[in-house]
Amino acid sequence: MSNSRRAEPRMRWRWTVICASIAALPFVHLGRSVDLLHRLPSPGLARLTAQEARAPLRNDLAGSISPYLRAAADQPVHWQEWSDEVFALASTLDRPIYLDIGAIWCHWCHVMDRESYENPEIAAIINDLFIPIKVDRDLRPDIDQRYQRAVAEVAGGGGGWPLTAFLTPDGEVFYGGTYFPPETLEKVLTQVAQGYRKDRDRVTTTTQALRRHLSSVLAGKPSMVSVEIIDAVTKSAREQFDGAWGGFSQAPKFPNSNVVTLLINRYVQTEDKKLLEMITTTLDKMAAGGMRDQLSGAFHRYVTDRQWRVPHFEVMLYTNAEILSNYLDAYALTGNDHYREAAEGIIGFMQSALASVGGGFFASQDADVSLDDDGSHYTWSIEQLEAAVSADEAEILKRYYDIGSRGEMSSVPKTKDSTQNVLWVAATPEQIARDLRKPIAEATQLVESGRRKMIEARRRRPTPHIDRTIFTDWNGLMVSSYLKAYEILGHEGARDFALETLDFLLQHCVDSTAGVYHSCSEDERHMPGLLDDQVMIVRALLDAYEVTGEPDYVTRARQIIRWTVEHLWDGMGGGFFDTRPDRNAVGLLDVLQKEVEDTPFAASGNAVAAQVLNRLHYLTQDEGYRDYARRTIETFAARAREDGTMVAALGIATEEYLEYPTTVIVIGSGGDPGAESLHQAALGAFRPGKIVMRVEPNRVNREQLPAAVIPVLDNIGPERWPLAFVCSGTVCAQPTGDTTGLASLVKTFGLPPRTDGR
Repeated sequence: MSNSRRAEPRMRWRWTVICASIAALPFVHLGRSVDLLHRLPSPGLARLTAQEARAPLRNDLAGSISPYLRAAADQPVHWQEWSDEVFALASTLDRPIYLDIGAIWCHWCHVMDRESYENPEIAAIINDLFIPIKVDRDLRPDIDQRYQRAVAEVAGGGGGWPLTAFLTPDGEVFYGGTYFPPETLEKVLTQVAQGYRKDRDRVTTTTQALRRHLSSVLAGKPSMVSVEIIDAVTKSAREQFDGAWGGFSQAPKFPNSNVVTLLINRYVQTEDKKLLEMITTTLDKMAAGGMRDQLSGAFHRYVTDRQWRVPHFEVMLYTNAEILSNYLDAYALTGNDHYREAAEGIIGFMQSALASVGGGFFASQDADVSLDDDGSHYTWSIEQLEAAVSADEAEILKRYYDIGSRGEMSSVPKTKDSTQNVLWVAATPEQIARDLRKPIAEATQLVESGRRKMIEARRRRPTPHIDRTIFTDWNGLMVSSYLKAYEILGHEGARDFALETLDFLLQHCVDSTAGVYHSCSEDERHMPGLLDDQVMIVRALLDAYEVTGEPDYVTRARQIIRWTVEHLWDGMGGGFFDTRPDRNAVGLLDVLQKEVEDTPFAASGNAVAAQVLNRLHYLTQDEGYRDYARRTIETFAARAREDGTMVAALGIATEEYLEYPTTVIVIGSGGDPGAESLHQAALGAFRPGKIVMRVEPNRVNREQLPAAVIPVLDNIGPERWPLAFVCSGTVCAQPTGDTTGLASLVKTFGLPPRTDGR
């Protein structure tokens, strides 16, 4: 097994085998370790001794905080939660570990539950031969990341959920895959257990080589921060762009929100019309497709096809947070009302389904209502449509949503009803009116009235489970997007709930000693110190400062980033570890890991760390923050050429480092109507990466202001306040008290002349 980076599988994180896509295979190819099974003698599976068989094991998940684990509490498998004690028991019994990693929203996790873990015969084999451990990937992303990487290496590429891994008692991977059909799993279980007992030397060789490889991932030469990073990501986006259907792959398709954000930023800088085409085509096709729940406005996690039509139906908080940000930016950039409607639809769904009373966003809504289901809450047959709406409405809606006798679900494996249709916008009311020779107004009215009836009919259907866990990093993402909705749409309800959520997180999830906790409630909190949680809440705090002008938010952000640097910074190699290094951690948790590739969950922790460090520098003029941002980007800069769109958030961080952002300083007393108007104008004017500072006249800290502001400020008396300064780099425009003029300056100051006259 090579230790070179190039030998590492392109899963890092290539999530193209997520859950269902592996299901069509009769067996998972397991690369280098597969001959371990083939070399074993076929008869005579070694069984446990009588003493071993009496080990005090039972299914121990009923008291778990994880809804995913609690849902498995009645399965006949003797599931255990991840703990030092369970690994110690496996070591004492010299029994291999069967590790299942999944999530409450994962359809194929439910399939494997039903087919295999509810099967008493398969459960008996697992119980007899292994110590079974079940992990919720949402609660323990640190475990998931390490074992995804390890199984991908063993399997020769790909990963996803459910993740199935076979471990030695000390947690080293020697075999694995994702979804196994029950007939395959039964064979694999007996052969793997036999291989562990009969060919221990080969198991040891495999695990040692894999650990060496995983440990070598941190190696890499730093490179200078340069525009080449941005160019490499943009070039990759151009090459991967699907000109017909949008997005940056063929199938399956993920939103790639950070790519869209970078392209928007680059378009504002360059006015490259091709970038605008890539942005609008992607967002248009996503909004019209089945990835968007056409009735609720929420977006599903991803689609399995090129045309954005057949989704995996789970609705994730993080997906909608990043997509919301994209549509808000696109609306501010283009003025296209369809983008505003898409953004408002997401907010409406969040408030109705995933917003907790008192602040906080719930994690997800499941794809299914039962183990045998496949998105039936969201899909429609002709008969279901005709029962819900009038004949005239049905005639229009069949064409509008492409509802036919053979729906999209007919191509999905194991779907029981091939008549089920995913809703997607197949034709506009104008097109339908022309085809049916009806007035456009009538067709439009019938679409709207019929859609309202469909929404009401769907309310009577069983609703998929909502995971009410509050994850700090995902909440931080949505807080930032909600605050952007206030800036761009003037949505005061979004601002108020975002600030309420942020207060909840600060009260319940943040600890000055342990760091930010990954999940929390009013009564308990779990898993402190993960990088993503630290940096996502820092970003939300900085957004809250810009919206409110309250300096306490910056103070809290600085406290959290100080903890992050002290405990997660790699002083030898640069960049941030994903969690606090612990050489005594069980399993692969002692493997140091620094992620820079974006995942379907969000931008990478290191990229966001560089982004917030940049912003803290611009807000405080503290060069220490800029130095850490630079060193973080340098650590991973060489990856841009190799990974392209997979490090889009690093491209954004690089752009923010190289291009001094447009900075708006509003000086005026709190409660002064003029100052408030200037502040609102600064917030509402679209300019990617802009910094908005609110300064009280009697609390001017000259050390925190851009240097170019100081001489102008010295020549202005308080009688001229409130005023706003707009600066770019070392140059500032003349201060203004005019809101219209301020908005124009924010949009254009420091940009090259525009061909459209702006």
